[in-house]
Amino acid sequence: MRHLNGLFSGLIIALLSTPLLALEKDREQPIQIEANSATFNEKAGTSTYTGDVKVTQGSFRFWSNRLTVYSKNDKMDKMIATGQPVKFRQTPEGQSEDIQGSALQMEYYGNKSLLIMLKEAKLWQGENITTSERIEYDNLNAIVQAGKKTSGSHRVKVILQPQQNTK
Repeated sequence: MRHLNGLFSGLIIALLSTPLLALEKDREQPIQIEANSATFNEKAGTSTYTGDVKVTQGSFRFWSNRLTVYSKNDKMDKMIATGQPVKFRQTPEGQSEDIQGSALQMEYYGNKSLLIMLKEAKLWQGENITTSERIEYDNLNAIVQAGKKTSGSHRVKVILQPQQNTK
């Protein structure tokens, strides 16, 4: 059992630690949002984008049906996206395969560097895949958590491909 926990941790670290290299560069880039329509509520500090929403920041690309951006003190506080599904892709520095993910809902909390993927969440790089109803990634503390400790009905599934022998 410890070996399986180590494999799971290894996959999650492999999938998510590499984007840390790209994220630092990506954070320095402007966020570009395209959508079919946008509504800005300055008093509430929200902007809502609907219809074929596309977000780009450096190598990070994000697609959804609806995106709401919440701001505090003229800075982005969080983004909540919904879709059928919401998808993202990011190119890790020094790697040939992108990291990709999809879920019916994604929440990003900028001040905490926390990404939460909810409902039919799937994260993959190449053929290595993790699925769960919830995948949470704390970028600041390099912590990944999939599933819920108290739920037996929504289990985490990990598929690890064997290492290729390069002899």
